[in-house]
Amino acid sequence: ISDEGMEAFAEALVKGALHNLEHRDMKALTEATSKGALDNLQYLNLQDNQIGDQGLKSFAEAISKGTLHNLQHLNLRGDQIGDEGIKAFAEATSKETLKELATLNLSMNQIGNEAIKAFSKALSMGALTNLQSLDLRCNVIASEGMKAFSDAISKGALHNLHDINLQSNRIDSEGVNAFSEAISRGAFNNLKHLFVNWDDGDEGLKAFAGAISKGGLNNLEHLGLENIEIGYAGMDAFCKALSMGALNTLKHLDLTQTTVGDEEMEVFTEAISRGALNNLEYLDLDDNDIPC
Repeated sequence: ISDEGMEAFAEALVKGALHNLEHRDMKALTEATSKGALDNLQYLNLQDNQIGDQGLKSFAEAISKGTLHNLQHLNLRGDQIGDEGIKAFAEATSKETLKELATLNLSMNQIGNEAIKAFSKALSMGALTNLQSLDLRCNVIASEGMKAFSDAISKGALHNLHDINLQSNRIDSEGVNAFSEAISRGAFNNLKHLFVNWDDGDEGLKAFAGAISKGGLNNLEHLGLENIEIGYAGMDAFCKALSMGALNTLKHLDLTQTTVGDEEMEVFTEAISRGALNNLEYLDLDDNDIPC
């Protein structure tokens, strides 16, 4: 590959011209980056390709060599990546090769527990210390994965994280309990934006409420709890925490499609009338069971 050709390739990368990539194409990309042609690359968008595990394994080779040391934004959304690909990616990042990375989008893949365990181990070893935004929505992460991830965060990993999306995974009561425990320890106190939901509606919300009542998430500005089945018990626990001053920095609360009805709204309205969420600017209650 000539210098002129690599310059043209790099320019195409920056303009987001990589579409319909498959794993064999990732080998070519790996070879190009390994030659140092993309040393100054800061933004890489590989969204909605067919990279798969094998493709990400190839790309991880380039990462492990430190050839993308200036990369700040990486988008791997919807690239058919599963556990084996993320394991390779985790191993590469554990060598502190992406020190400048600020945003990482891994949404809409097939990332499960084993992948998140490996990823969490890498985080605990000092990987991605400058990461500010992490998108893991629409994967298959369940309780074991959430336990490993929450444990890593509790031990100081991702201390610069401001924005995380965990929605549409397979988080059950054990997973939300582990996540809530990490919140109660102050592990996520730098978060500004949190988007999460879980399968066990009220029980999960009670655990979450207990965590925020202890001062967790004390800098949060935007909370998205869409698509959770919230009943009276869950809303009552949540509102009691709010009445104690929890989430007093919150500006945006999204409770879309949470099955909230009359009883739940009555509890919520009472908490608001007592001064809860006094900095709230935007409340979304779309598509619930509130009568007109």
